[in-house]
Amino acid sequence: MSSLDSKRETYIDLLNEMKQVINVRNFSDQKIETYKLNILFEAFSYGPSLANQQPWEVLELSTEQISKVVQATVDPFFTDGTENGQAWLKDAPYVCVVLNDIRRSEARLGEIGTKIASQDSFSALQNLRVFAQLEGLGTSVVREFDSKRLKKVLRLPKAFSPVAIVAIGYPIDRPELPPRLTYTDFVHEGGVDD
Repeated sequence: MSSLDSKRETYIDLLNEMKQVINVRNFSDQKIETYKLNILFEAFSYGPSLANQQPWEVLELSTEQISKVVQATVDPFFTDGTENGQAWLKDAPYVCVVLNDIRRSEARLGEIGTKIASQDSFSALQNLRVFAQLEGLGTSVVREFDSKRLKKVLRLPKAFSPVAIVAIGYPIDRPELPPRLTYTDFVHEGGVDD
């Protein structure tokens, strides 16, 4: 087998792993090894960042904090009055919150830095999710929360803005991949039609 064929197999293997990066909400209580978490956060740190601002911070949560965070979550449709919408987080073995440091976001680029900071953080988060999959872990990213309430229950200083709540653990089962558009559905040449 040529080195090109070997690389192609590696790429296909990676694509197959990426297909498995879906939100898992049912975890075993098995503790995640520290070295695996370190690998995930190292992968996270290599996320792309506009002007290298690296706006992200990660807050690891205690069991008590997770219960408080759940109070700030809502259902997946952001329905009014659906506090505690993501109660399953209480059973996840590891939960953290990805934050943007607004000071760092604005230092070089002003307001535009803040607007782009979340894109940077989500790109970094995808790195973490791919590496979690490679390590046999499942992840779930929760964006369905009341930002003001989350800041209040976590007592976050004004300079920090929550981006996502992330659950990580060994999955009991993995949901099926939901239907996806193929690249031929969204890649256009020279323009797009209505």
